[in-house]
Amino acid sequence: MKGRARPAVVWDSYNEGCSVRILNPHSYSTNVWKLLSCLQEYFGSLVGANTYLTPPGSQGFAPHYGRKDSIYNYVYIYVCF
Repeated sequence: MKGRARPAVVWDSYNEGCSVRILNPHSYSTNVWKLLSCLQEYFGSLVGANTYLTPPGSQGFAPHYGRKDSIYNYVYIYVCF
């Protein structure tokens, strides 16, 4: 997708098995910003975040590696309607 993400298009893609990625969620959430601020102070290093929403039964991305140290915090959220 290029340009602005439209909610209907994003959810259609999600329902077809695509992952949704939100870059820099701390730009949209004060709570995430506060968490990253605490982590930066604790580690004495820059900290960043991305958010991924992957449909059940799907694999978000192929296994890969990067040239940086990473800590992954997976949060499982169960929503009941």
